[in-house]
Amino acid sequence: MLRGKESTTYGHNENAMSEFKKDIPCLLGFLALTVAFFSAVIFRSDPVVLSSHADMLDLFIPMRQYASSSLSRGILPFWNPYIFCGVPFLADTFSAIFYPVNLLFLAVPLHLAINYSVIAQTLLSGIFFYYYIRCFVRERSSAFTSALVYMFGATQVCHIFAGHLCYLSTMIWIPLLFLFVERYFQKGKGGYILAAGATLALQILASHLQVVFYGCLALFLYCIFRAVATPKEGKRPGQFMGKGIVFPSIIAVGISLAAVQLLPACEFLLYSMRGGASYEFCSIFSFPPENSVTFLMPDLMGDDVYVRYWGRCYLWEMCAYIGVFPLVAAMFGAIAGRDRRRAFFSVLAFASVILAFGKYTPVFRLFYDYVPGFSFFRGNSKFMLLTTFSLATLCAIGIDEMLRTGGDAGRRLARAATMLALTAAVGAVTALLLQGGGGAAWRAILNYSASFQRQFNPPPDLGDAVFVARSQALAVRSLLTFSGFCVAGALILFLLARGTLHRRIAKILILLLVVVDLFAFGLRYLVACPLPSAYWPEKVVDFLRADKDYYRILTTGGLLTNAGMACRVSNVAGYNPNYIAWYKDYIDFSQGREETNLDYLSFSRLLHLLNVKYIMLPRGYRPTGDLFTLKMDQQEMSVYLNNDSLPRAHLAHDVMVMHEKESILRELMSPFFDPLRSVILEDSSCPLLEDSAEPDKGEDARIVSYSPNYVALRTKALRSAYLIVADTYYPGWKALVDGKERKIYKANYIQRAVYLDPGEHTVEFVYFPLSFKVGLGISIAALIGVVVAALRIGRKRVIGRDRHYLK
Repeated sequence: MLRGKESTTYGHNENAMSEFKKDIPCLLGFLALTVAFFSAVIFRSDPVVLSSHADMLDLFIPMRQYASSSLSRGILPFWNPYIFCGVPFLADTFSAIFYPVNLLFLAVPLHLAINYSVIAQTLLSGIFFYYYIRCFVRERSSAFTSALVYMFGATQVCHIFAGHLCYLSTMIWIPLLFLFVERYFQKGKGGYILAAGATLALQILASHLQVVFYGCLALFLYCIFRAVATPKEGKRPGQFMGKGIVFPSIIAVGISLAAVQLLPACEFLLYSMRGGASYEFCSIFSFPPENSVTFLMPDLMGDDVYVRYWGRCYLWEMCAYIGVFPLVAAMFGAIAGRDRRRAFFSVLAFASVILAFGKYTPVFRLFYDYVPGFSFFRGNSKFMLLTTFSLATLCAIGIDEMLRTGGDAGRRLARAATMLALTAAVGAVTALLLQGGGGAAWRAILNYSASFQRQFNPPPDLGDAVFVARSQALAVRSLLTFSGFCVAGALILFLLARGTLHRRIAKILILLLVVVDLFAFGLRYLVACPLPSAYWPEKVVDFLRADKDYYRILTTGGLLTNAGMACRVSNVAGYNPNYIAWYKDYIDFSQGREETNLDYLSFSRLLHLLNVKYIMLPRGYRPTGDLFTLKMDQQEMSVYLNNDSLPRAHLAHDVMVMHEKESILRELMSPFFDPLRSVILEDSSCPLLEDSAEPDKGEDARIVSYSPNYVALRTKALRSAYLIVADTYYPGWKALVDGKERKIYKANYIQRAVYLDPGEHTVEFVYFPLSFKVGLGISIAALIGVVVAALRIGRKRVIGRDRHYLK
């Protein structure tokens, strides 16, 4: 019996190993194509990063460097004191502190960690998609080809171009989530629910919560679909739960495991400018309807490499290209496929396109008003990720159907080939029309585009003859390329319909066509940028670090605002899509307008309160007024000294209690308000002080230690006073005066204040938020629970197999 058990077990493992061996050529194919695609970066010896855009240079490089340098010194950075006068860091999901892949940043140089993480995750996205499709598609070639669509389509490649590390890290886990859910409905094994929950936790830790939200929405609908579509036979053998609680179980496991990141993030959301954002804010970056042309011709409105993109918003958010033949195969799969999943993914593809259109349809307004969560995110064009996922799935079903023989498959293929040939003819004729007539037709298109309302990308310049000629040439080339791929696809389908093309040859030709198409589209977007471009000039850094005082700078004019995180120089400005709400109110009021996006166009009295000592401007510009002295000109920037800067910490005796935002900010702007003597508090229970007309000579407030989560000061007060620290007020900070906790008051609308008795004191500010402690406890408990559950499931599986063998 033991022999029989071993024999059967070996046979089971042998079958699994046999299947894996059959997958090895595909896995090696993924690796080879990934290396080929990224070869220009992989084999470079100089330090470069995969993107030259601001999100990479001014957001992710500083964040990853700050996180890795803090962790290497044994500090878990809860707080970031170097932008926005201080802002939560760990609670900012873009920090991705707990995402396992980011351990790479502790092991290799920064530029290699960025490039290798992007490359590795691109490879994993294809492998995960391949195994997900293999759950229900018989042809490995179909699964392999459709996985390339997910790997190298616009939704991934364009975000590599933009440097959106968090988006890329999050999207790769969607196929794995669907894989485990599909396996559960096929086999009823509880381990798949645990695996799906762990995958969701990785998605959350990868940090792009908008992608997580959209992916969970699609997964919820898929669970409903599979629960209804699965034959109603009761529980299958080994099925440990009902179909109705599959999705809630996955959510519970995923959120619990990721609570260490998620709870601080939710707390930050409550106090950030994203909490309850307006419809106008949330509908920014809606996918323009005219950009639907990018499904077929991605370059028609420029490519941002050879010709400036002149469509609305930004190219990387507004391009939906997956390749010509994959799109045809997806349509074929939606119409002619035999798999019942085609109906679900056809509906999901259509619905996600409609939601991506955002403000251009009334549907998004309904979701904004009635679906929880939609009001927290902008950039609903990211729904195109679900469109790509759905179309890639339909592509696999379609190619699988194309390779079938018998029945009316030949007639369907012939009709598809005819339609492709006609489409190719239309594309070629359109290209000739745009090329001819002195460019009048093309100028009319550009003129029409210029009439669109825009918020970010400027309209096309019809007065620039070079731009008009180059954009016209690119559009013509895009049309002709599209027509060429249509002809190639039509020829393959025609030969398949006639039965004159062997299936194996057809698989190879389809694969080659898709690879050539996607590589021709995507390779241009691997723009490598020298790593030094992410930093200020060395002489500027040396100048700033030579000043040992505690001070802040103000950068404006498009300079790198987060570069101070690398050299530990604090900035009033910052580059991040999320920040504290009352800080935004303060800056908006200082500039005399709403929705400034934290642009600093004027140096008002409110900025004086923020400990600004130096202003950095593009070379050739200078701040208005006589308070500023030029200290240095270096390359593209100038550094000015603010001769009237205020200290980081001081004592105040004149207390005013006010509650209305407008009243507080107006008083702070008043020329009669003395920030060195007065403070405005919002808590009516605060101790009031007696002001004195005479200055208090001999008083002192001196910083003796300043790190991300800890600030220590020594103070000397001749009478009762408030210690004012020009750091952003935020819940979670604790103040200790001579070792005893003391309340922190919100001062001057955004700063911190602590009441002090007369005498000398040691004052410590410590940031160790309760949300992190609770989240850490939940995550540890959830991890233990998942491990125990996995061991029990594995033990039951072994026992059940033993009983089967004994029988």
